[in-house]
Amino acid sequence: MAIVKMQRLHLLAMEEERQSLMDALLQFGRLEIRQTEDLAADPDWAVLLHPEPAELVRWREASRQMEAALSALGSRGLKKTGLFAPRPRISQSQFLDEAALRQQQALAAEILGHTARKEQLTSQLQRIQAQRLSLEPWAELDVPLELHRSGQLSVIPGTMPLRSDLQQAKNALEEQPAELVQVSLSPQQQYLLLLVHQAAESAVLEVLRPFGFAAASFGALTGTVQENLQRLDDEEEQTRQDRRAEDAALDALGGRQPELKLGLDRLKLQIQREDNRQRLLTDGHIFYLEGWVPEADTARLEQLLEGYSCAWDLRVPTEEEYPEVPVTLKSNWLTRSMTCITEQYSMPAYDGVDPNPVMAPFFILFFGMMMADMGYGLLMIFLPLLYLKKARPPESKRGFIELILWCGIVTFIFGALTGGFLGDFIPQLCKVIDPASTFELPSLFSPLNDTMAIMIGSMVLGGIQILTGMTISVVKKTRDGHFADALWDEITWWVILAGGAMALLKVGSVAGVPVVLVIGVLMLVYGSGRGKRGFGKVTGLVSAVYNGVTGFFSDILSYVRLMALMLSGAVLAQVFNMLGATTGNVVGFVVIALIGNALNLALNLLGCYVHDMRLQFLEFFGRFYKEGGKSYRPLSVETQYVEVMKEDN
Repeated sequence: MAIVKMQRLHLLAMEEERQSLMDALLQFGRLEIRQTEDLAADPDWAVLLHPEPAELVRWREASRQMEAALSALGSRGLKKTGLFAPRPRISQSQFLDEAALRQQQALAAEILGHTARKEQLTSQLQRIQAQRLSLEPWAELDVPLELHRSGQLSVIPGTMPLRSDLQQAKNALEEQPAELVQVSLSPQQQYLLLLVHQAAESAVLEVLRPFGFAAASFGALTGTVQENLQRLDDEEEQTRQDRRAEDAALDALGGRQPELKLGLDRLKLQIQREDNRQRLLTDGHIFYLEGWVPEADTARLEQLLEGYSCAWDLRVPTEEEYPEVPVTLKSNWLTRSMTCITEQYSMPAYDGVDPNPVMAPFFILFFGMMMADMGYGLLMIFLPLLYLKKARPPESKRGFIELILWCGIVTFIFGALTGGFLGDFIPQLCKVIDPASTFELPSLFSPLNDTMAIMIGSMVLGGIQILTGMTISVVKKTRDGHFADALWDEITWWVILAGGAMALLKVGSVAGVPVVLVIGVLMLVYGSGRGKRGFGKVTGLVSAVYNGVTGFFSDILSYVRLMALMLSGAVLAQVFNMLGATTGNVVGFVVIALIGNALNLALNLLGCYVHDMRLQFLEFFGRFYKEGGKSYRPLSVETQYVEVMKEDN
């Protein structure tokens, strides 16, 4: 497997054929249209750019509204489906039906209209309830709320804190032409009615100020409090009826979530179309685009373009263009599962190396070694197979599911080697049934009893992967014409390691001198001083020795985590099984052991995944990997909720 070779397309076509040609390229699905930001900086090209961001914003806003409508419906009217229900299938011509998209947008607008009305009614109901709460303490006040004066008398409703003594307030008003009447009490307030001669109103209010008296305002309300409360009751009932009507309207639209999901996929395509259209250059009569297409698809592309009035040029990118070239990786049934791992790090540079073929066996082997349980392995095999068969996930999700499947197979194999099935579930179950049982699953080695052997094996596997990374680096440097770098950077250390091993085995020595080791040391001395002068040769040697020795052996020690996670998973499983066994009955044991093992499985899946990635990214990729590539994103029909079936032309 390798990085797919790309070619650069330059295309000039008639503006009236733009929509038809772009749709054909969409169905072709293998052309990535190049961004034009750099051309916009050139005055000669900038005049040909006619971006319409408002159109792109419009489609994105339509997508947000569709998502909001889908969220508003929730699970209303939905029929229950299986956990692994497949995506609905639809033909490509049906999927590209723009009239159907308009209907789905109208459906979304209708749903959002009912939702907005319901929210408005909810706010109105809250306002009514708040107004009632403010009026209820005045329910015994049989005075029109708009009445503020009657002849020479001022009528002032007000409140006073409960801590203020009402009798003292009345005593303070004895010499004033005023009367203070209590209407009601609450845990915090006293609700009062002040009757006062207009001429003494200011003086009376000043007398009541120390008691915390504050005049109450009822705004534009008219009539008595009881009349207003009755009106609010009627309004509340009507509001609730209107809100129930909106709920019923939304319920009637329930079950139409699949239409909205299909609309979301269609809108995603429209956004992609518009985004690519923004990259075109046009003067209104002709348009120009640049893009990238896999070399293997150029013949099909040329055949497609021959049906249009256009001129084009396809050529291999130059080295200066390599940073711009999108990267996609050739893959097979095994290596495609590694792409999701590589993308989390960084895609390789166009002139770099595809790491998936060499990473796949190590990643899967290490993962299975750390999990090492037949029960966990069976779950990791069965569930992905069921999901892949029933759910028919899109290509973007298949890789990760397939990765779990491959890791599950190796997990089962290592579980068989270590005799682990949900830890020691079966032996513990036998002991619960028969305390005298001594049944044990057969095993080649045990994580608890053969820890040292597993640790040494982990380091050996680590050394093999590191040497593999160094080998890839040597091949790459040699291919690129930099054999000298490979000789002094990697091959030198191979000679030193081989010489050290031969010296320990007392092989290849002449007169007691380990010749191969001496040759390796001399190569290291010379190679570390290349291009340096004077004292720089000394510092170069010290740096090479330090970085080489500490780097190589510290990287190998990192692989001890394979043993550590295998051991921790086995111990946790045994602990949960022992807890279940303390119940003394089969049902209690099975329940506790299965719950504990489910937790252990979840923790191990996360831990093994993270630590396995760390080994690949730091210890392995660091030896040869050149990152910085940008992922290949062709103009194509990509869907999340439906499966589009291509039609034969």
